[in-house]
This record gives sequence, structure tokens and C-alpha cells, in this order.
Amino acid sequence: MKKTLRTLMMGMMALLACNALISCSNDDEPQVAQQEGQKGYVEFTLTRGADTRITYEATSEGGLDAFWSEGDKMVIFYKALTDEEIVEVFDLVEGAGTKTARFAKSDSQLADKSADEIEIVYLPNYDVNKSISENLFDFSIQDGTFEGLGKYDRFTFYAKLTEGKIELFDKDFFDPVMLILHFPTDIDFGTGTGTTTLDFVFSGGVNKQVPYDSPTLGDITVKGVSLTNGKLDEDLYVAAWSVPPTSLSVGGKTFSLPEIYNSGKVYTFAQENLKEIIPLTIEPVSSDIEITITNPLGLDIDFCVVNSDNTIDISGYSGDSSFTIPLKAGQRLQLFGDNATYFSNNSFTNINCSGPSKVYGNIMSLINSDNYSTLMELPTTDSEGKTVAYTFAGLFLGDTGLTDASGLLLPATTLTEGCYTRMFDGCNALTTAPALPATTLTVGCYYSMFYGCTSLTTAPQLPANTLKNNCYRSMFFRCTSLTTAPELPATTLAEGCYDSIFYDCTSLTSAPELPATTLARSCYYNMFNGCTSLTTAPELKASTLAPSCYGYMFAYCNSLTTAPELPATITIGAEYCYAGMFNGCKSLTKAPELKTEILVEGCYYNMFRGCSKLSAVTCLAANISATDCTTDWLEGVAVSGTFTKASSMMSWETGASGIPSGWTVANY
Repeated sequence: MKKTLRTLMMGMMALLACNALISCSNDDEPQVAQQEGQKGYVEFTLTRGADTRITYEATSEGGLDAFWSEGDKMVIFYKALTDEEIVEVFDLVEGAGTKTARFAKSDSQLADKSADEIEIVYLPNYDVNKSISENLFDFSIQDGTFEGLGKYDRFTFYAKLTEGKIELFDKDFFDPVMLILHFPTDIDFGTGTGTTTLDFVFSGGVNKQVPYDSPTLGDITVKGVSLTNGKLDEDLYVAAWSVPPTSLSVGGKTFSLPEIYNSGKVYTFAQENLKEIIPLTIEPVSSDIEITITNPLGLDIDFCVVNSDNTIDISGYSGDSSFTIPLKAGQRLQLFGDNATYFSNNSFTNINCSGPSKVYGNIMSLINSDNYSTLMELPTTDSEGKTVAYTFAGLFLGDTGLTDASGLLLPATTLTEGCYTRMFDGCNALTTAPALPATTLTVGCYYSMFYGCTSLTTAPQLPANTLKNNCYRSMFFRCTSLTTAPELPATTLAEGCYDSIFYDCTSLTSAPELPATTLARSCYYNMFNGCTSLTTAPELKASTLAPSCYGYMFAYCNSLTTAPELPATITIGAEYCYAGMFNGCKSLTKAPELKTEILVEGCYYNMFRGCSKLSAVTCLAANISATDCTTDWLEGVAVSGTFTKASSMMSWETGASGIPSGWTVANY
């Protein structure tokens, strides 16, 4: 029924249905009655919830309270099984200024109607002389005041109509969309001294609802806002949709806004929520340096040298294969370009600093020199329509002068193939990394991104839960100063996704939780190989294995004393699943219990090789005929120990590929 109702409005109700800002309960159930002596009279009562709004008052908790207003109207959309369609407008007849109001209509066609579902939609300032589409709204210009927010109040709820009685559905049918952005007077926007009047322009969110189409993205402008010494004279309020703006421009500055997830709320911003968006910028830390840009593709790259007083020293552009720009202490280099990618046929643009330096600002200034501040997606095609990838691959590769990248903005939330591959590979002076907000990854997007960053102490958060093949492969390989690992929330893995991600991170003392229950080929291969300070292994929650999934996962973790429990069964299709898993773990004394009865190719290959203190193994295998299933699996273990086997198993050989000579054999 919901679908047919939206069809009735030619697509518009799909938009209106999202404007759910009413918070009702079953106790708020509307009642419909006929006025005595008047055929077709219908009325119903609605109680407003505290997170909806028309007229605003601050509550004692600092939130908002909501009341009905004189002139409010409700629109009911009805469609019967017979395809009979009715759209009716109900006027507020009692309850203005209160939380509970009565709406009514004379000569309503709904008095004797029934429907599994109807929609009741509130549209503020509804004009009965205009069509539904003409009553839809435009967010693009707002006055920024608390009182002015009421004109944007929209909500929809669903109900069942049975012979004139309306029964509300469960509250889950309410989908809040509207939200309020609140900027208090203590935020400093850095617009200078004195009193100024400026426009605040919000970009990246919905600014209009277009008839018969989806809401459109565009600017929301609050005109003539008064500031003194960069701070607001009065609190600023902006109404937004569930797709809120992502940036704010004011006084020549552009700030990124944090991502907002929940609608139907008031979001009060603080100073730390605003980060100024500036172009990709490189600045000396203390002394004069030279910045060399290798440009083998001959791309046009604009540059601008800015002095400490914000005056421009030099500016220009170059398409040379290599050019060098000197920077004095206190100056900074800003870079721009209009290029879809800086990589092609294994050639890539590379930036190298001769001395200690930091990089910050929005990397998108290399993609779009004019509109980088609102650009949230990496290009997938160039100006000729050709597919591009590896956008910033190797951009700072080998830059031994770069020390700080914490201020670098990588705003894309959906990545493209190989986009950040080897971006900071070999930056051995780099101590801090940029934030990585992307939640949807793609093939090789972070491959070897911080490979060999031996001074990096803290890894950025990795919030993505949608992974792709090799997305994190070798990401922190040989980051020998890294002491903690980021959380890895994904539950479904991809081929090679964590392959070698912490390889040779010799200062890493603890591993992140691994919540994944669905594995893929080589997903954890070499993950902690060489992490010599790692003392505890994480729980492994998957019950179904994949080829090489745990291959060499903890190899040479010399401080690891306890192994995690392993799944009871290895099935066909999980070849080499545990190959080399604990190879070289010299502190491991006891193996996890191995309950699989029928082994598959390579499953225990080299599994405990070199575990020189290992003296206890329980293996219940009854069939070890598969190729390489136990090859050298106990090579180099303790000279004496106890091997517990299945009582029916008589095929074990003696030696590194079977039961070590000198060990005691016991039946399970």
C-alpha cells in the first residue's frame, strides 16, 4: 500500500515520507468522529513529540519543545484497493499553542473509507490554493534565527483507516529526516577583527526538494550574519535534511563539517568540530628547504608560495618533468591541479622535501583547483572518459624530510583502485599520519601506504567495514615504532585484505580484535609476521576457513606465549590455511588443540617450524595423506615433549613432518 500511495504523488511522497519529525506513541492515537447532524464530517487528534517543532521554546534540558500553531494543516493521502485515490487537507480547529491539537474537515470523503495504510503529512504554511509540489520547500536561503526554523518543519506518519477510524502504526514508521545545525557565539571563525556582516554558505547537503525528482544538493545560504572579532553576535541556527551539508564557507575561509548520522536532532558545534579547508600545503618545520616535484607525466601543476603574513611571494605553474621550489622558514607552498590522476603506466608524480617539513590541507586541490573544498569523491575517469586509478600512488614516496602529515585532509569516503598505494612509502621521519575516513574501500587502495615509516608511532583509525582485495596489504609494513594497532571492525573479509598489514612492526605489543566470521583467501596472511613484541594473539572467531587464510600470521612473533583456539574442522577449499602460522615463535610452549580428522593440502605446512620451546601438541588427525599437509610442521621444536594423537591413528611417521623423535606419544 505504501508503494501505491507514493505512486499517487508521482514520486513526491517518497520525499515527504522521509520528513518524519513527529514522535508519537500508541497513546497518541487519533480519534475520528462525525459531528452530529453533518454528514461526512471527520476529525482527529494528534499530540506532538518533543523532537518535532513549529513554534520553539528552550526546554529546561536545553533542548527544544514543540507546539501546534494557528493555521497548521495536515494532508491525508488515501488509496483504496479499487485504485480510488483521495487527497484531502485537514485544518487545525483546536489546540494552537499546545502539544495536542484537533484537525477536521467537513464533507470528507474518508468518513466511510478503509485502507491498510494512509499517509498523514504535515506541511507548514500549507496553501490550499497551490499544488502539493508548489507547497514543497526551498532550504537555499535561511535567516539563521531560532524562531525562523519553524517554516522548515515537515513530518509524515502512517496509519490504518478502518471505516473512518485512524489507527497509528508502530513508532518505527517514523523516519526522522530534519535536523538543526547550531553554532554558538564562542566559536572563532577567524574572519578578522572588528564587526563584519558576512554570508554563511553551507555546501554538500540538500538545499531543495524538486517536484517529481529526488532532493537536490546545493548551497544553503544564511545572509548578513553579524560577527565581532570573528565570533557570532548571536547563535546561528540552520535547518538541514538527513543529507546535511559537509562544509561551511565564510569570510574567505572554508571549514569541513563532521559527518552527521542521526536526524530529528539539534547538533551544537564546538571549535574542534570545524577544520579549515585549505589547498594541499607544505611548510618547513624550522629551516629553509627545497621541495622537488618530479612530474614524469608532464601534468600542469600550479603552485603558490605564501609568506607568514599571508602575502604571496611567487605563484605559477609547471608542466616540467621535474622542478624545484625553495622555501624559507615561515613560508609555505600550496599546490593545485586539475588532473584526474597523478599515476599512469607505472609513472607517478612525486614530492620530496630536502629537510624537516609538514604537509596539511585538502589533497583534492590537486584534482580540482577551484572546487576542491567541497569535492568528496575521487575521479574514476579522466576528461576523455578513460578509466583512471592509483590517483595519488607514490605521491610522497621516499620523502625523508616529511615529519608530520596529521593535518592532511583525505576527504573521500569511497575510494578508487590503488588510490593511496605507497603514498608515504619510505618516509622514515614521518611521525604522524592523516585521518582516513573512508568507509568503503576498493582493490589495493591502502597498499603499502606507510611501508617503512619507521618513526610512525600511532596508526590512523580504519573505520571501513566493506573491504576489497588487498585493500590494507602491507599498509604498515616495517613501521618499527608503531606500538598500537587500529581497530579492524570488518566482519566479512576480502582476499589478501590484511596480508602483511603489520609485518615487522617490532614495537607492536598487542593485536586488535578480529571480529570477522567470513574469511577469504590469504586474508590474514603474514598479518603479524615479525612482530617480536607481540605477547598475546587475538581470538579467531571464524569457523569456516579459506585458502592460506592464516598463513604465517604469527610467524616470528618471538614473544608470543599462547596460541589462540582454532576451528575444529578443516574442509576442502581451505588448502594451506595454517601454513607457517606460528613459524619461528620461540616462546610458544603449547600448540592449540588440532581436532580436524581429515587434513587437506598444506594445511599444517611449516605450522610450528622453529618453535624451539614447543613441547606439547594435540592432533586428532586420522588421515594425513594430503600433499604437504604436515611437511616440516614440527621442524626445530623442543627436543622432548608430548604428542597426543587420535587412538585410531597409526600412520604417523617420526621426524619433523610427523611426530618429533624423542617425544612421548599418548592417545587422546
